[in-house]
Amino acid sequence: MEKVSRINVLRGKEDFLNIIQGGAFLGSGGGGPIAAGEEMLEEILKDGGEVVVISTDEIQKREDLFGAVVAFMGSPSQGTKGIDMNSPLKAFNSLELYVPNRKLDFALAIEIGAGNSMVPIMTAIKKGIVVVDSDGAGRAVPKIQNTTYALACDATPAALANGSTQETVQAEICNIINIEGIDKKDVPDKLESYALEICETEEFGGMGGLALYLLNGKQVIQNTISGTLSLTYQIGKAIRASLITDSNQLPADSLKAFLNAVGWTYFTFEKARVIEVKKPVEVKKSVIASENGLDYGYVLIEDYYNNTMKLSYVNENLFAVINDKKIWAMGPDLICYVTNNGAISNVEIEVGMEVTIFGLKAFEQMRNPIIVESFMQVLKDSGIYSGEYIKIEDLNRD
Repeated sequence: MEKVSRINVLRGKEDFLNIIQGGAFLGSGGGGPIAAGEEMLEEILKDGGEVVVISTDEIQKREDLFGAVVAFMGSPSQGTKGIDMNSPLKAFNSLELYVPNRKLDFALAIEIGAGNSMVPIMTAIKKGIVVVDSDGAGRAVPKIQNTTYALACDATPAALANGSTQETVQAEICNIINIEGIDKKDVPDKLESYALEICETEEFGGMGGLALYLLNGKQVIQNTISGTLSLTYQIGKAIRASLITDSNQLPADSLKAFLNAVGWTYFTFEKARVIEVKKPVEVKKSVIASENGLDYGYVLIEDYYNNTMKLSYVNENLFAVINDKKIWAMGPDLICYVTNNGAISNVEIEVGMEVTIFGLKAFEQMRNPIIVESFMQVLKDSGIYSGEYIKIEDLNRD
């Protein structure tokens, strides 16, 4: 992929709306609902609505700087019931106590999504620090172990906080999680299990604010995908430009033009309509599903030629099959929605919507064998697919 124009600062409502739309697209159905991103936008505008975006090239020169990843964790569908905006900040502040005699200097995104791209931005603005132009996936992912951070960084100590305004909350809680005595590579998986179990308690109501992966500047460039916040912004800008009154392009056309310009390999399933949506409460959960707070479901889409595509998701779209037999794409490759009104997530998808599905080649860092295996394990555990990973470009050769 060719270099995307970098952003140096995010300022004002329009900039953040670009992040929300770009995040909803790259999130591959997950990464938090648009409503969560918009709720954070309101909070951001109250706090001045401006943040400096620092590149990984700049930050790698500063080993004296320290930051952390911050996100919402839990079921995306819970994000439609109201989110306490203070929980990620509370988790970030609690983790900050583990940095001797100093404050954290920057915030990082764990993934890209309408919600989780906005969390580090909101945290950075509230703290008066910078946000880094990178993340750990270039898309949204079901589990902590599906990210580039999990390859080399220490996931714990981590902080998991609830929110004070959620209806079920009786007391404000922040859990500090330290996992020791096991192989370092197994820590993200254990943390995921413990944290999701905590999120499912009445005191958390399905979601919590999570801070983890304390990193210095040098570790950031080694363990993240650079430029993804700028990419999110530029994709959102392209989508939103097509929605203005005098535009002659649909969002799908604008996206194709952008992807062609930056040389990102993609495939489409278009001129299609959503004909069935099975959301989490309607799907018989697997053993794994019943033990955590992830959303399981599928979306069935039909094009003008009566071809169908079934998208199976575990929070995020992870597997696409055409006509019940031909595999079209699978994670970690991206499977993204766009409608004539813009990008959406699985929380917003509804029967009757006209959609174009974009299948995008994953970033090379996400095709690391360890990360690929972590995706295959999610697919296997959820009963979706138990075979080997096949790259999207191999699945769609002419």
